[in-house]
Amino acid sequence: MAPRRKCGVSDRHPFQRPGLRQITHPSERRREHRHGGQLDSRLRLAHCPPKDLSASLPAGMALQARATVGVTCAGPVHWTVYVPVTIESKIDVLVLTRAANRDERLTPADVTVETRRTTGPGNAYLTKPAELSGRTVRRPLPAGTTLSVDMFTPDLIVRRGQAVTLLSSGSAVEVRRVDARWSMVSQGQEYRCKT
Repeated sequence: MAPRRKCGVSDRHPFQRPGLRQITHPSERRREHRHGGQLDSRLRLAHCPPKDLSASLPAGMALQARATVGVTCAGPVHWTVYVPVTIESKIDVLVLTRAANRDERLTPADVTVETRRTTGPGNAYLTKPAELSGRTVRRPLPAGTTLSVDMFTPDLIVRRGQAVTLLSSGSAVEVRRVDARWSMVSQGQEYRCKT
């Protein structure tokens, strides 16, 4: 049987090295920092070689600023622990150069790109001036604000009562359907229709 060791506060836990890298995918403009939380000092785990460690998010959970990650040892002595993790990202983001009013449309001249440390994996922030198109400011914003997706209302692409033609085609068949919308649809929203 593999020797057990006490995981104290000063120990460098095996899951702080390679495991957490598996669940995050830093891009070229993003640098992520992952901090594993403290485990119960009474916990005793069998030593696990780094090649046998793996980390994963629980089913249905998305990676956020704070998450719980399952770390598993697939070595001779199998074990799994769930670790609280804090994610921070150092990414290029859009920052307002002037104050913006509610219902205003921003242009690339209104922002600058800066590298900032943000909470979470960074996917909630606008990173390129081109991402400003099709969005309206939801509430007044002061100069120096790091712009995130939730600060904007996306433009409507389908309005209430508008006729929409749905087209589906295969190798030998094409189906067209005209549907009158009773609700509004924004970019990225799911469009439901009855067939």
